[in-house]
Amino acid sequence: MAGALKNFYETLGVPRSATDEQIKTAYRKLILKFHPDKNVGDVYFEDWSKKIIEAFEVLSDPQLRAEYDQVYDEHRSAAKRNFQKQAHRPEPDPRPAAEPEPAAQTPPDADPQMDASDAGPVPEEDPHAAAMALIREELPAYLTAKQDYLKAVKAWKEHGEGRHLAKKNYRLPLILLCLFMIAASVVWLVRPPAKEPVAAVPEGTVSDIAGKFIVAADKAYFYKDPQNQVRTNEYLTKGNKILVSKRYGNFYYAVFQSIANPDYKLTGWIKEEDLQPYGE
Repeated sequence: MAGALKNFYETLGVPRSATDEQIKTAYRKLILKFHPDKNVGDVYFEDWSKKIIEAFEVLSDPQLRAEYDQVYDEHRSAAKRNFQKQAHRPEPDPRPAAEPEPAAQTPPDADPQMDASDAGPVPEEDPHAAAMALIREELPAYLTAKQDYLKAVKAWKEHGEGRHLAKKNYRLPLILLCLFMIAASVVWLVRPPAKEPVAAVPEGTVSDIAGKFIVAADKAYFYKDPQNQVRTNEYLTKGNKILVSKRYGNFYYAVFQSIANPDYKLTGWIKEEDLQPYGE
């Protein structure tokens, strides 16, 4: 009935003191029995499945169940008080009402302003009767509105928590990416400049020259120490251009700078026989 409190415990067939496991078990049994897919088009099964789902949504949530129990107790208390008042009302007398006796005439010498206490006690009216009647009339609508409010609060919380969690999952990777880019930029800015490897200076006569040469050999190896013929694994192939700045015996101190990659640079001593002046 519209406006009446729904007894979710009665819908699931469990007592008021039922545990969470008992409520889940009762829900599974009933939803399997009254599922509308088993009786397509049967309004009775559709209505009962909705009632079962609604009762389980409230009783399975601890907060909603506590609020529902409070409303349920208020409803039970109001109904009990109303029943007690109805039970204490005097039953109407089925006998026909006696004819009123003629009023006694006031003696001529009687005082017309008789004391009120001589006329007997006057029945007092209940000052709260009208308010209680209004409360009983509006109580079903209040209970229904309270249940709708609890459902709306639950739906809002679920939606809000899901959205908040999605924002968190989105922001964390973005923050980490920004921090990584900032750290990489700082490291790149404060890193010391690459030190140019200096080849060993041989003993004896080393003359300064300036010139541009081109590699004539298939592989022109760099020497770390030309005096002791200490060769490295670095070499240039035929056709590469280099600059020389020193000469020692039959060795030139050469510098190769890559045009394609400015960070790639080779330095060391190269044999004169592997080079030829640029332009010849």
